[in-house]
Amino acid sequence: MAKAAGRGCRVLYGIADLSDLFSNADIPEEVAALEVTGLGDTDRKYIVGLRAGTVSLSGFWDGAVDKIDEEVSASLASANGEVVTVAPEGLTIGNKAKVLKARSTRFAVGTPVDGVVSASLDIQADNGIRTGHILHALTAETATGQSASVDNGAATTVGGVAHLHATSVSQGTSGTLTVIIQQSTTNAFAGEETTLATFTIITGNTAVAETVTVTGTSARYLRAKWTQAGVGGTWTFAVAYGRR
Repeated sequence: MAKAAGRGCRVLYGIADLSDLFSNADIPEEVAALEVTGLGDTDRKYIVGLRAGTVSLSGFWDGAVDKIDEEVSASLASANGEVVTVAPEGLTIGNKAKVLKARSTRFAVGTPVDGVVSASLDIQADNGIRTGHILHALTAETATGQSASVDNGAATTVGGVAHLHATSVSQGTSGTLTVIIQQSTTNAFAGEETTLATFTIITGNTAVAETVTVTGTSARYLRAKWTQAGVGGTWTFAVAYGRR
């Protein structure tokens, strides 16, 4: 595995790409160590407990529409949390991604008299942080298509989380877009593939972000597929899938 420059990291927060406003991302994943030391033991013993994760982002404040102040402030009191994808190497298909449902717990703005207005955000992951891959880069699509497949190396059996970030949506005259994630055990995608996750049909002209929880087995090979219907439309979106 090649080393990567931090400048390639991308942060998708709900319907916004906030990558240019953050200059640092820390993503610690933790697991509780539960003590099971008995009376006859001479050393402390532990078993693995619950997993948890947090994200700390720091960078620059921007008060414009769909930028950090508007997007983060609106999500602080959200009962549903926010869909967050962090791609340490960027949003190229096949790159690793950290996916999580975010409970944003602290948003701070700093205004030094002789410096740049800063912003920092602390996030608690709800149901942990999952590691997976980017299946569709943040690019625009105007017609039905599918991405190249991504090889995970092996199938997994503990479910996963699918993320969709549609940051710009224009339906044209009456266009709609349906995005799914397909899986294959052979990488043929010649009729043997099945649907792993289906996102809500994108209609109208409103940007959307969605997370879909998957249970059971996720096959070794995955790809994104999108189907355009109606007349016209341009959709800029990214898709990621995280496994445990």
